[in-house]
Order: sequence, then structure tokens, then C-alpha cells
Amino acid sequence: MLYSSMISPLSRLRKTCGALKWRAQVWSSRWVHDRRASILRAEFDEKIESIIPLRRVGEPSVSVHMVCGAATVDMGIWSSWSLLRFMVNADFVIHSDGTLSEVHIARWKRVIPWMKVVTQDASALSEGFSIRYPRLSKWRRQHACNAQVIDYHLATSLDAVIGIDSDVLFFRDPIELRSIGRTVDTEMWTMRDLGYAYAAPLHVIEAGVGVPVPPLVNGGCYSARRISAADLELLERVLDTWTDEMKAAYWAAQTLLAVVAARRKSRMLPVSYDIYVGSTRPDSVARHYVNAPHTPIRSRFFTEGVARLVREIGLNR
Repeated sequence: MLYSSMISPLSRLRKTCGALKWRAQVWSSRWVHDRRASILRAEFDEKIESIIPLRRVGEPSVSVHMVCGAATVDMGIWSSWSLLRFMVNADFVIHSDGTLSEVHIARWKRVIPWMKVVTQDASALSEGFSIRYPRLSKWRRQHACNAQVIDYHLATSLDAVIGIDSDVLFFRDPIELRSIGRTVDTEMWTMRDLGYAYAAPLHVIEAGVGVPVPPLVNGGCYSARRISAADLELLERVLDTWTDEMKAAYWAAQTLLAVVAARRKSRMLPVSYDIYVGSTRPDSVARHYVNAPHTPIRSRFFTEGVARLVREIGLNR
């Protein structure tokens, strides 16, 4: 009887100890990766000055956009260069979060001379937009990354738009991204996320849309036909069904991109674009080095991603 009464407490103790041991291993691994990444980041920052500037060729057929600030300007330079070396006929627009200085911009322009920089206040949004879409107009000012949904599209007149985050690197020609606007069967390509990350449970999102919403859209990398008046009207109606908490959620922009994908002929990018845990795969076309809390993914941007680019272009000597 005594033995059996001790089983449950002992079992719980073993589980607790096991969980603590696992957590210690995870954080230890992340600390090691972060420390190494910090050292390499400083080294690779200096190598940016040795990158041969890209040269624009031909008339633009697609517009590439990125939100960036001073904290990740080095990552943004590596990210945009890794993509635009395959797309030298693309427009490139940086949506500053307000912290980019003239020094940052000049450094970036040395690598990509034709880039443009816009701020949220100086975007292409007109007074008429605010009157017609008051909820969208208010929502877009809540977080810099909300530019992914609206400003990316209204800051260009081109029909094909590509959005990337500053923590995405490209290792091979992203043929699928570049194909947007050339075929009628695909109006939007989206990256598959590591897990569910929307502003609310999926059934709540779908209730406001009225159609099934793809559950794993990641906003860090996508290509799409330029947003239409019908898209904007849909998003305005959807925001009317959201709570203030949902509108302010970090994942709100990603959620609205999924809403746009739901009403379009959209497809997930191939597995070679997927977000995943562990070492960077040699066959990856691109990788989004997300800032996952319990596993070292972001640090691999430098320890594996930029390190690979540096080797490929001969800057590791």
C-alpha cells in the first residue's frame, strides 16, 4: 500500500526533472548558437563593404518590398542582396520603421543602388484611402510590419509584388516567386510556417471571412498580384469583425495575408521554402530564420546562412 502511494509522487518528480533537464539543454544549445552568431555577425558586417554592387538590367516587372529598421539593417542588406542577385530587373523598396538613418541607407544603396526608401507617413496612401477604408487606415499604423499587407502594394504601380522579411535568405533562384503575374492559375504564393501563428483561432478567423482560410501562411516571404479594391474591401469588412486585441496582435498582418490568400488562387511555396528546425538544408531555395523561442533558428542566419553566402562569393578569404 505504501509502495503504491509513492508511485504517483515519484512519477511526477521524474517527469519534472526530465522536463527541467530538457529545458536546460535547449537553452544551453541556444546560448551557444547565439554567442557564435554574435561573433560572426560582427565579422560579416564588415564583409558587406566587399560585396560587389548589383547592376540593374532592363525594365522592372516586379516590385520587391521589405520592412526594416536600424536593429536589423545588416540582415536586410544580406537578405535583399541574396534575392535581387537573381532578380536584377526588380524594383526594390524599403519600408523604414522610422529608425533607418542616412548612413544606413547610403550603405545599403552601395550594394543595391536603385533601392527606394519610404516611411509609413510618406507612403502612397491618400486621404481618399483613409475615408474609404477607415479601419485599415487605423490598423496599418499599429505596427511597422502591417505594411506587408497594404503599403507594399500601394507603394508600387507594378502588378507583381514580392514581400520578404530581413531574416530571409535566398540560396537558389526563386523561380516560383518570380513567376507571379505570368500565369493565371496562381495569384499568390505563400511560405509555409513552422506552426499556427494567427491573431485568433482559425474558426474565429474563418467566421469573419466566410470561406476556409489556409492555416499555416507565414508573412515573411510571399509573392502576389497587386492588391485590388475587392481585396481591400474584404479586409475592411474582416477587421470590422475583429476585437481590438486581435487587431493589435503581433500576428495580425500574417493573418490578413492568409485572408487575402483565402479568396485568391493561392498556393503554398514548395518544401524547399519551408520554415523548419535544425541545420540549413543544402537544397533550400530560401530559408526564413524566424526568432523561435525554444530552438536556435534565428542564430543560424549568420552561422549557416550568411556563412554559406560568404563562401559562395569568395569573401571568406
